[in-house]
Amino acid sequence: VNFYNAPEHKFGMGSLSNRFDSIAIPVPTITVDDALAAAGITRLDVLKVDVEGHELAVFQGAVRTLQQARPPVILFEFMDWAENTSGDQHAGDAQRYLISQGYCIARLDHFLQHGRQAGSVIEQGGADLIAWKMNT
Repeated sequence: VNFYNAPEHKFGMGSLSNRFDSIAIPVPTITVDDALAAAGITRLDVLKVDVEGHELAVFQGAVRTLQQARPPVILFEFMDWAENTSGDQHAGDAQRYLISQGYCIARLDHFLQHGRQAGSVIEQGGADLIAWKMNT
């Protein structure tokens, strides 16, 4: 895929979307499932994802991992602007995908204060989120 660096004053905002009129850098990719298989990892307990709005693609490449007997807890960042500028998706699509895979989602701060109480899909603003399956 093509990766686009961000200007120095926007450090950390490099992306698969050309948000800053940057030059494309071709980068090889691999799915989470294939990376784990290649490394011989058979169980994953926690998955941390921060890919500037492309979380949906990461989750779609982790189908086997999300369906394992003890599925991982997932920590990820949501930013509406990032998802809305990441191709043919809309804000909240990554959350909706995880829910379709049997996950519950909550804001991380709410989860830490109140425990496993699922929230609704967030479509505006930004938040650190946690996702888990109820049977784990």
